[in-house]
Amino acid sequence: WSKKAYDWCNKMVRDTDYTYFDAFYPSKQSVDKTKWTYNTGMMISAGVKLYQITGQSVYKENAQKSAEGALKVFNPSHEEGYDLYPNTPWFNMLLLQGYTDLYQLDPNDKYIITFENVLNTAWKEARDTKGYIYPDWSGGLILDKYKYVYLLDQASVTEAYINMAVWLKSNPK
Repeated sequence: WSKKAYDWCNKMVRDTDYTYFDAFYPSKQSVDKTKWTYNTGMMISAGVKLYQITGQSVYKENAQKSAEGALKVFNPSHEEGYDLYPNTPWFNMLLLQGYTDLYQLDPNDKYIITFENVLNTAWKEARDTKGYIYPDWSGGLILDKYKYVYLLDQASVTEAYINMAVWLKSNPK
């Protein structure tokens, strides 16, 4: 069933850049073409795990292509030189999980290092006076619209840092 679900996602909601659209609506036979980091991150992880189980190289290759696509789609360079991700920390953390899963098969650390840079920018420049990190990790757009601190945002940043620490401990530079 894992292979069937994976194949369905690739057929129905994968874009040509190997990132994934948000949803397929059977009743309308249409695709919601919004792209979120978690969709691609989860498919990277799925590809890694299916490769580990089956040994079929297509899963590893798809995971590699999705990681590259995600870097281009979700991490364009900010005009001031910052790397960015969308203002959805809980989704972004799942992309990091995909990157760290892929590293087990492909020790190309550029995806993880880019993520680390974004996370460190958030820590340095995108916190309020009490230390809470804004959903916008760039530090350039600290807006009054953030009237609430969501546990989902803070826990995601915490989990991302824990994943980074585990990865760094396993892969010292």
